[in-house]
Amino acid sequence: MSEQQLLHGRRIVVTGAGAGLGATYARTIAAEGAAVVVNDLNPDAAERVAAQIRDLGGQAVAVAADVADWEASAQLIDTCFEQFGSIDGLVNNAGIIGQVGSMLDTDAAKAEAAFRVNVQGTIAPSVHAARAMVTRGGGAIVNVSSGNQCGHLGFATYGASKGAVSSLTYAWAAELGPKGVRVNAISPNAHTKMIDDLTAQLGENPEERDYPSESDNAAVVVFLLSDRSAHLNGQVIRVDKNLVSVTSHPVVVEPRVSIDYSPVNVAAVFDAELRDSLQPVGISIAAVKHVEPLY
Repeated sequence: MSEQQLLHGRRIVVTGAGAGLGATYARTIAAEGAAVVVNDLNPDAAERVAAQIRDLGGQAVAVAADVADWEASAQLIDTCFEQFGSIDGLVNNAGIIGQVGSMLDTDAAKAEAAFRVNVQGTIAPSVHAARAMVTRGGGAIVNVSSGNQCGHLGFATYGASKGAVSSLTYAWAAELGPKGVRVNAISPNAHTKMIDDLTAQLGENPEERDYPSESDNAAVVVFLLSDRSAHLNGQVIRVDKNLVSVTSHPVVVEPRVSIDYSPVNVAAVFDAELRDSLQPVGISIAAVKHVEPLY
């Protein structure tokens, strides 16, 4: 290992790392000098990735665990301590698309599963990891959001779960940043098995485009775990083909109009002063000008 590696000597847990983007994250993180705990529900898949890392001279152990389970997540983080002595980073990659299609056809079990895996599966390992990171005085958490949080036709439940992940990112960053723990997120894009499964389910890929590679996404994850991103906290970084950008936080839009509240007066305001403040529906691109927060 070389001290020029961005993650030299770090100890990092990657969830959902048995295949796809998670596996690429784990291998790339290890190549940058970190010891990696490779997590997946599938023990064989997790061990396969961990073995690949070890075969290349890296340090890795596999842990099969359901990250949406509180105690299993605690054991996952404990394993990083047991095997490598501490924890410096966590990548909350585990996730599922779940329900796709019309909201009128929503399946209760699929909707519940999406929130269990994507939201609870981010909360549980993060809480255990953050407690340890605050105690040791620093660390980095990288969550996985999605552009679907903006409202993508046919992906309402999935998008809502990823919107929750973004909200967790903002709130945790505000709390943990002053304690030395940075929390950011990636909004990734790649043609993975998840996309192939989606295509098989729908008969077509509604998001077909020229995808960035898995290694393109992994480069952003490594950056967010490293000291090179020390000035970033509470950010969601969007990855597109040959493009990188920042996703905006929800904001209160100017102007704020003085009003004596009544239904008629509210209607009048939206007929006049606030007519041009209405926001586009769906994924859009906007220019952002920084202003002082209201509170």
